[in-house]
This record gives sequence, structure tokens and C-alpha cells, in this order.
Amino acid sequence: MTSDSLVEQVAQLEKFGEVLKKGQDAREFFRRNHFTDGLKRLVEQGLARLAGRSEQGSFYLTQAMGGGKTHSLLAIGLLAADAKLRKEVLSSNQANTDFGSAKVVIVSGLQSPENLLWGHIAEKAGRPEPMARFWRNGAKTPGVDEWAAVLGTEPILVLLDELPSYLQMAQGEPVGSTTLGDLTIGSLERLFNALDRCPRACVVVTNLKDDFYLDGSGQLKL
Repeated sequence: MTSDSLVEQVAQLEKFGEVLKKGQDAREFFRRNHFTDGLKRLVEQGLARLAGRSEQGSFYLTQAMGGGKTHSLLAIGLLAADAKLRKEVLSSNQANTDFGSAKVVIVSGLQSPENLLWGHIAEKAGRPEPMARFWRNGAKTPGVDEWAAVLGTEPILVLLDELPSYLQMAQGEPVGSTTLGDLTIGSLERLFNALDRCPRACVVVTNLKDDFYLDGSGQLKL
């Protein structure tokens, strides 16, 4: 499998788990692709967060960082999930992280999950219960407590791709006197606030500056 086909799989995000399970494909990816300065910073700082050694829990990717956002998601996701791969790929000072395999949750804004964005993230994190009452009987914005319960205290990497697309769609769905888009923005704000209580949780958001969904792009401020 070529690195290009790996990237295509990640672009389809639902197949990301399949790539994570194929160690040989992951090693082929790192043999064929080099680390840009931006990707080096993301990996170094993101892994430090997962190891509990950094206060920065959120990262916002744009085209300016170089290397492509999909490559960046794939690289940090593979490295976070596989301690052995980290030792093979990274320099000794970067690979010396004291966590084994982080849980990796990757969500595409091109999807419209029935359990909404927050329920979907919680389900993929393996902790759906805290979010169930915020979507099952109608959309409601979860709070910091619920997000902290989902993220927990163990290393967890949440990759959010194409959020402007989801926000654009959600703004057109009324929920009482507001919209699903407004509720989603409130939920995301609380997600980032919860990072202060979850010192080994890391969230990476992608959003290209020239994204087609310009209205949605302007709504999420990190």
C-alpha cells in the first residue's frame, strides 16, 4: 500500500482504525514521508501532552503548517496509538514518552451522526453514557463535567476534521429557539474548557484557511 492510498483512507476517516491496525502500512507511511517543521512541532507538543508533560491541550492546523492536514492527522494518530512505532520513527528524546498506547478518536465533520457530534465523540472514546441524555431525547449542550468524564485521565487524542462543514450543516437545523449549530459551538467550547481537568487529553482541529465552508470556519475560535 502506498502512502497516497493511506492518505486516501484517512480522508475517509471511518477507515482510520483499519490503518491503525496495520503496523506495516504505518511504517511504510513514515518511510515515504518526511516531517515538516510544523509536523515536528505538532508531534513533539502533542505527545508531550499525552505524556502529561504539557499544559497545551489543543492544536489548530492550517495549510500554513505545511505537509497537509491529512498527513498530520495520520502521523500523530499513528504515533500516539503505537509506542513501539514511536521508538522506531522518532529521535530518542521525542520517543521517550511515558505512556503506552493512547486512545485515538477521529471524527469527520462530513458525517452527520444520529447521536450528534458530542455523542459520537463519546461513543468512539468508549464512554457514551455521560453524553446520552444530551442527544437521546433531543439536542442539549453538554457541560464541562460531561466532557471531563468522557476524556478521563488516561492519554486520549481527539482528531476533529472538517468541522466547518458540520457547523454549516448544523446551522440549518432548528432546535427550539436556537440551532444545532449554536449548540455544537457551545459544546466545543466546553470540550476545550474541559482540557484543564484532563491533563493527558489532546484535541487537534483542522480547518483550512480557504475552506469552502467560510461561514462555518468563522464560528469556531480556539
